[in-house]
Amino acid sequence: MRVLPNEIDFANYLLLVGDGEINDDNDNITLPRKCIVEQNVDVVQNIFGKLISEKKFEELSQCAILAARNIDVDFLNQQIYLGNHQRNFKVKNYVFKELFL
Repeated sequence: MRVLPNEIDFANYLLLVGDGEINDDNDNITLPRKCIVEQNVDVVQNIFGKLISEKKFEELSQCAILAARNIDVDFLNQQIYLGNHQRNFKVKNYVFKELFL
């Protein structure tokens, strides 16, 4: 995973997570608030909204939403598809009919 150069604290946090150094007695970790998206929030807009609105598609192509379980990935993909976010992407000479994620 890559982090921005100015996010040194978050990069160090990720290293601690990876090394298992911040787990509690039950092997759980506490996530920083910025890593959590509330329920009933447009996930794509919340995470990628600025990149989409500023049409920074090259930068957007280097981003990802991560999830630990396949069931969560399936849920996120469904939310993204149902949100019709493909309308935000304009590709010359191509019309999106369906976007399968």
